Amino acid sequence: TDRLTEIAALRADVESGQNVVVIAPRRTGKSSLMRACVEELRGSGVLVAECDLFAAPDKGRLVEQLTTALYRGLLSPFERAGRRSLDFLRRMPVAPVATVDPDDGSLSFTMPTTLRRGDVDVTLERLLRLPAEVAEERGRRVALVLDEFQEVTRIDRDLPRVMRAVFQQQPEVAHVYLGSHRHMLRRLFTERNEPLFRSAKVMELGPISAADFGPFLAERFAATGRTITTAAVDRLLEITAGQPYDTQELARFLWAISADRA
Repeated sequence: TDRLTEIAALRADVESGQNVVVIAPRRTGKSSLMRACVEELRGSGVLVAECDLFAAPDKGRLVEQLTTALYRGLLSPFERAGRRSLDFLRRMPVAPVATVDPDDGSLSFTMPTTLRRGDVDVTLERLLRLPAEVAEERGRRVALVLDEFQEVTRIDRDLPRVMRAVFQQQPEVAHVYLGSHRHMLRRLFTERNEPLFRSAKVMELGPISAADFGPFLAERFAATGRTITTAAVDRLLEITAGQPYDTQELARFLWAISADRA
């Protein structure tokens, strides 16, 4: 149902350089919310890099994921084919190995298998500093989105401290942290003894209200030539309590069986 209020608030925060942590249980729509917001931000000229920490079991893999995310997010397709691509790779302390996706021609990066632990640490810190350098050079706002951020301490318990040291010197960059583990994320950002204490505004997503979800469901049925009664919508939302995934799953089931009654 678009969560227009939340998207507007998140976009305004990012455009003003405000760091935000978005907390929501799984299947509540935080990733969909972020995708919609990223589309609007890019439309307004903000450079956005997105990195999923869940795909990084250790710091070596995080370096690879972050390199790929920054390359794709901070360079346009045109720039990736020109000198800016080479300039980007020259910034790396250790040259990554590029792999071309045969389906769409996009690049992803891996690090040499001989990479030492000290090289990993230096490269990771270099990558964390890169968004601010790009923002200053190009006079653009930059956003770094870190999804599944609750994984950060699993990757390395000292990583939040490293991030805080780097990020607090980046007023040109908005850092957006997404996660589903409410207790852990609130601890990381609201407890005084944590490195990231009060470094980001907390936004929590909950169920979608019946006032928003009800009309949306009726409109989606109508768009396919089918109808759903107000009583059926009310009962559906009573069962799911407005949880986005559960609501859409049950609505899809009702939509499917409604064909038998059309």
